[in-house]
Order: sequence, then C-alpha cells, then structure tokens
Amino acid sequence: SDTGTGIPEEELPKLFQRFHRVRGAEGRTHEGSGIGLALVQELVRLHGGEVHVESALGAGSTFSVRVPIGAAHLPAEHVGRARTQVSTALGATPFVEEALRWLPEPPSDPAVTVREATAPTRAAAERHRGCVLLADDNADMRDYVARLLSPFHDVITAADGQTALRMIHERHPDLVLSDIMMPRLDGLGLVRALRADPELASTPVILLSARAGEEARVEGIEAGADDYLVKPFSARELIARVSGSLALARARAEAMTALAESEARFRNLADNAPVMVWVTEPDGTCSFLSQSWYELTGQTPETGLGLGWLDAAHPEDRDRVVEVFLRANERREPFRAEYRLRRRDGEYRWAIDAAAPRISDQGEFLGYIGSVIDITDRKGVEVALAEADQRKDEFLATLAHELRNPLAPIRSGIEILEMATGDDPAIARPLSIMERQLDQLVRLVDDLLDVSRVTSGKIELRRSDFDLREVAQRAVELSRARLNARQHELSVTLPDQPIPMHGDAVRLAQVISNLLNNAARYTEPRGHVKLTVTADDESAEVVVEDDGRGIEPAMLGTIFDAFVQERVGQGGLGLGLHLAKQLVEMHDGRIAAHSEGVDCGAIFRLELPVAQVAGDVSAPDVRRPDSSIELTPVRPLRVAVIEDQEDVREMVGLLLTRWGHVVEDAEDGERGVALLSGWRCDIALVDIGLPDMEGYEVARRVRAELGARCPTLIAVTGWGQESDRQKAMEAGFDRHLVKPVSPRDLKRVLIESSSVRRAVGVEDERDDVGVEGQGQEEDRQEEQREGEAREAERRPGHARRRDR
Repeated sequence: SDTGTGIPEEELPKLFQRFHRVRGAEGRTHEGSGIGLALVQELVRLHGGEVHVESALGAGSTFSVRVPIGAAHLPAEHVGRARTQVSTALGATPFVEEALRWLPEPPSDPAVTVREATAPTRAAAERHRGCVLLADDNADMRDYVARLLSPFHDVITAADGQTALRMIHERHPDLVLSDIMMPRLDGLGLVRALRADPELASTPVILLSARAGEEARVEGIEAGADDYLVKPFSARELIARVSGSLALARARAEAMTALAESEARFRNLADNAPVMVWVTEPDGTCSFLSQSWYELTGQTPETGLGLGWLDAAHPEDRDRVVEVFLRANERREPFRAEYRLRRRDGEYRWAIDAAAPRISDQGEFLGYIGSVIDITDRKGVEVALAEADQRKDEFLATLAHELRNPLAPIRSGIEILEMATGDDPAIARPLSIMERQLDQLVRLVDDLLDVSRVTSGKIELRRSDFDLREVAQRAVELSRARLNARQHELSVTLPDQPIPMHGDAVRLAQVISNLLNNAARYTEPRGHVKLTVTADDESAEVVVEDDGRGIEPAMLGTIFDAFVQERVGQGGLGLGLHLAKQLVEMHDGRIAAHSEGVDCGAIFRLELPVAQVAGDVSAPDVRRPDSSIELTPVRPLRVAVIEDQEDVREMVGLLLTRWGHVVEDAEDGERGVALLSGWRCDIALVDIGLPDMEGYEVARRVRAELGARCPTLIAVTGWGQESDRQKAMEAGFDRHLVKPVSPRDLKRVLIESSSVRRAVGVEDERDDVGVEGQGQEEDRQEEQREGEAREAERRPGHARRRDR
C-alpha cells in the first residue's frame, strides 16, 4: 500500500497489460516501459497465484498478491534448488553496480569517469558550446544527462513540460533536450507549443524516449522535433547529437541572418530604385511590391499583393494585361506590357511593365522579378511624334497635290503645242526638253511621297510571281530617255532561262530604273553603262556598272541615306538610292555600292532571293502599253470637266477639243452636279479638291440621281496615295488618275471607257442619225453650242461648253 497520487478508475482494468502506461500521472520518478506490472502478473501466475489492485485518486493504491504455500501445485520441471542472493546489508557493491548500469557502455573499470568516457567528442563539442535546456521528470536521468553535457554546454533543467516551456520563454536556450513522457505537458506537446510560437519556432529540439520503434520516431519528427534519441544511449552519441544540432542551428541562423540582410538590401535597393519593382511566385501571385509602387498607386501590401495589383490597372487595359501575364507565366517566358496605371489621386499614367522569369540552380521556375516604369512623358513624345508624322504625311500629300495641279495644264499645253506645230524642228526640240523636264519633276514628287510612305511603313508591296528578266527590260524602258539624252551606250546582259521571283514587279522595276538613272546622271556624255542579271538556285544578282565619275570613299557609307547626293548641283533630291535600298530590303534583299574612287566609275549590286515557282512566270503590269494601238476614238465623246482651277479646265478642255470631243465644264461641285444631271455626257473628269464639296460627294450624288444613266466617272486629282484611290472607288468613281495625266494615258482611258459603255449597251442617241444626215445634225449642234456659249458669257460662273 502507498499514500501516493492514486490511479484513475478507468485505468485499473488495463494496469497489468503489457506496455500500458498511465499518461499524465504526477509524482513519477521515471518514465517506465509499461511492462513492470505485466511482468509481476506473469510471475505470480507462474507460481499459481493472483495479483489485485485497489486505488483511489489522491488517497493511494494497494496491491495484493496471493501465492499458495509449498511446491505441490507447481509442475515438477518448474521446481529447482534455491540460489544464494547477495544481501544488500553486506556492503555497497549492489548500489555501485546499479549506478554503473546508468552508463550506456559500462566500463570494465568502475573508476572511469564520464569525462574519460566522452573524451573523443570533446573537441567537436567545445566548438559548438551553447545553452541547453533539459526537460525530464526523472531526477536521476536529469542529473546524469546534465553531468554529461555540462563540460561542453551551459545546462538548465526542468522537471516537467510546463516548467520547461516557461523557462524557454525566459531564457531562450540554443537547444531543447526533452523526454517524451512527462507530467503536465509531455514532450510532444512541448514541441508543438514551440513550433506554434514565431519567436521560438526555430529552436532545435531533440526528443528522448525509451520507445524505440519506427512509429514512435516518426511521431516525434512529425510533431516538429529535429532529432529523436532512443534510451538507452551512449554518452558519446548524446554529446555528438547535441553538438551537431547546435552546429546545424547556428548555420541555419547564420543563413537566415544573411538572407534577412540580403532581403533588407534588396528591399532598400528596390524601394530607392528609380523604377517600381515587383516579385511573383510560381502560381503568379505577387509576393513583393516596392515602396515606390505603394507611393504611386496608394495601395497597401494588403490590397496590392496577391493579384490586387491588377486593381490599379485601367479597366480597359486590365483584361489584356491579365491575359498577357498569365500566358507568359504559363510558358515561363519574359513578360512585357504597356498599360495605364491609376495614380493615388485618380489620374492614369502610362507604364511599361517588364519582367524575366526567376530560375533556380536546379532549373526550377520560382516566379518573376520585374519592374514598372512610368512612361507617360515618353508616351506624350510618341503621340507628338505620331501627330508630327501625320502632319508631315498630310503636308507631303498636300504638297504633291499642289505641285501636280500646275503640272497638269503644262502637260496638256505641251501636247497641244506638239499637235499644232507638227514636225517643225525649231519647236519640236524645245517641246521635247520641256516634256522631259516635266517627267523629271513628276518623278521627284513621286519619290518624295514614296520615301515618306516607306519610312512610315505605309507602303505595301503588291506581290506576285514574275520573271526578273522582264522587270529588268521594263527598267531599261523607263530609263531609256535619260540614257539617250546623254548619249550613253547601254549594254544589257540577261540569262536565257527565266528567273522566277515573288514580289512587287513594279517596285523592283523602279529600283533598277533608279540605279540606271543614277548611272546616267553621274557619267559624262557618251559614257558606258552596263546592266547584268545573273541567277543561281538561291539568289539573283543585278549589277549596274558605269565608267563615270565614281564615288569618293567617304561617301560609300552614306550613299544610301536620304537626301544624300554624290555631288551638289547634279539634280534630284538624293532620294533615288535611299528609296531603292528601302524597297530592296522589303523584298529581303541587299544592295551595295562599290567604287575605286573619283573618276573610276561605280558598281551597284542588288541581290534578291529566288522564288520556287512552278511553271512559267511573267511580270504583269510592268511593260509599257503597246504603242501600236490606235489611240484615236472611233467617234467623238461628250466629256464633262469639273475642276476649280481655271488653267487646268482651260487646257484640258482645249486638248479634248483638239481630239474632236465635245466638252462642257464646271468650276465647283454644285455646278458640276447640275451639269451632269442636265446634260447627258459619256465621261466626266472630276477633280477631288473642289471648293464647295469634295469630288467624292459629287460622285455619290450623281450616282444616286442618275443610276444606270450615270456617265463614266473619272477622278482626276493631285491626291495620289493608295488610300485616295480606294476612297475614290468607294465613292462611286470608275477610274482614278493622278495629275498630271499624260495625254497617252488620258486617251487610253477615254477609249476604254467608251468601249465599256458600248459593251454594256449604253448607246449615244446620235448613233441613230444616218450617214447622210450626219453633217446636217452636226451643223445644227454647232449653232446650238454657239448660242449656249454666248448665253454662258452673259451669265458668269455657269457651266461652259467647249466644242471643236
């Protein structure tokens, strides 16, 4: 019997079971294995007896053992002779033997001390001296372990888990060494409490237990222990485990300190950088935003981290930014986006957001690190540049329009003079010069516009399959007049086999023609110019060579720049070679210039990729119209001219009249609509830039009013860009001609338009007049026109008619 703490009633039936231990019992002096009472019960049963227990909490316990007397009830094989036991009263030997059993490896000589038994581990342990808290409810074990560790570490002890936890909060030891089975708070509970406290979570813990199974070890590690040591253990193992854990803890602490210092430096750098810095995790959530982000947007870490940063993006940009970012995050590729970012005062600022993926040494994707830059000022400059570029395009288009308008009557006047003077050599020579210079002026205007379109990316190549040889021949035709004017000898070498190409045949003819014109300009009269075209399976080469003035070495590096001329005063704007280079590069080709120096001639080489084209190839729309075609209309046409420039109206009217057509004109849009509505004509030549309404509106109104009776509408204008042509077609025009229109082109359009009207059944009412009465009809019409002309002179501004 005892007067101890007693045993709970529910524990009594299980008290004699193997490995059963009463958890949380107070006043225990050692943990126990849970087999002592089970062994007692087995021994009593072997003697034919029985054991009972009675207990009350707080009152104590009584164990009763009843064993039969004698040996008659025992099996014969279980009965042996008695052994002589050493009495504890004979001396201190039994106590010494029991104490020596506390050492995991009892020495052969009982005089060996703990320090001698652990000598090999002394040097390692002393290098990692620290404060160790030992928690164990067994006083003997506490004393034993403390004696082992004291030479190497500062040891403080606690008799239960609750006391240990309080001391840990007070002392902050470097390591905790704890028994598992303890009253008030066991070792596992102590570990969980430490891991739940942010200040103590990193404290290393080693658990001590007599439970040696894998399940017990796993339970301890899962609870958060760093190590698990099974009793009985050697002194050397204990000291090594403690020292190793301390060393590991210190290394971890140093690493954490270094990491914290690194993060502090990073945050300081990010917060003071001229850009906003951010970091994301592999799942795309933002884990860091620099202080400058919060200052700009007014967000906080609570509202900005995760995906909250997207709330600062403009609603119109948010979905696009999300799509771009998530696609990049999925592919783990660099990320870049421009969007508007809301400032803390509500104003939106343009920003560029760019990032690169973070990859570990093992190739693991860690997320992104990126920066955000306020580019509002740059955007403003870009907008200003775009507006300036647009104004430049508008200026060049207007300039071309204004230059082409006065060229139109000049061209018409030259044609009229040629018709009037016939073959008079005194007049033919000046007229030829005038026409050639007019063509040069038209080319300058076209080059100026082409360079502007190429530079701004607004020119589009009309690609098709063609034979490069035909393009070269077309280029020769384009440059023939200039070469002949300077009496150059041109030699052309072309291969016998077709050279298949895929590109814009017209533009490439323009490139080669520019090279030939350049050779003609910088070669003295009666010089020599060579054009050679060769090809292999992969590329074609066009070489233009001359024996002219050559190129200074300093000029070779800039010869293809815009507005650069080899020699000032040689004519041109310095755009031909620049335009040639731009067009060649748009065809994935290369162009280069070579010269040995002044007076050594020059060589220009053009290299283009050959296309793999099956069958024959041709070069559509690059040859001159067949000059053998008769350009005189089969009958007179009635032509309306709607033009606000009086000189243009006058000269076009005179030219058409000289060709035998009947002409009426109007000086603005309203009068033009009235003219076309009241006078049934075959063709109407309409200027676009009329003072009261655009020619597009004239076309729309006439189309709507006359329907099938509408004459052929031809836009004749100085606005010559592709967009202008498309706009004219959409407004209802049948053709679009750019001023100054050559007489040949105008004649051809008149013939084609007349043929189309006849093909679709639109007949002139004069076609019903017989041959015999045609002369009388013409006399009547002549008188009528003269009367209308006199009436028109009396009413200024009215539409006028011009007859032959």
